[in-house]
Amino acid sequence: MSLIRDCVRDLRYSWRQFAATPLATCVAVLTLAVGIGANAAIFSLLDTALLQTLPVHDPGKLRMVEVATRSGEMSNIPSEFFNELRKAPQSFSGVFAFFREEANLDTGGDSERVLVQMVSGGYYSTLSVSPFLGAP
Repeated sequence: MSLIRDCVRDLRYSWRQFAATPLATCVAVLTLAVGIGANAAIFSLLDTALLQTLPVHDPGKLRMVEVATRSGEMSNIPSEFFNELRKAPQSFSGVFAFFREEANLDTGGDSERVLVQMVSGGYYSTLSVSPFLGAP
């Protein structure tokens, strides 16, 4: 019972201090509100970008194949190598290629630069997804 009484006494003291300094109280409450809001927004972005799994069938089985050049830079896979990967059904259940680049998007008079992703055949069937618009 003494613990509850001490907590109540501490809360009353805190409220008296807050009432005695309303400007400091407002600054503290606003600082906490902005900090908590920013923390929630950042976590929401990180959760969406990094923590959630891809919306595809069995994302844990996806693998990316890249080629390292002698200088250590990553480069595109030669088409011959890609075709050999596609012919090896015992290695992969499906193979597709993709790359991203910027392109001009014309919306009837206005043109703007957008990031587009080019994909090869097998993209939609391997990922078990359907395109947002159009046919695969």
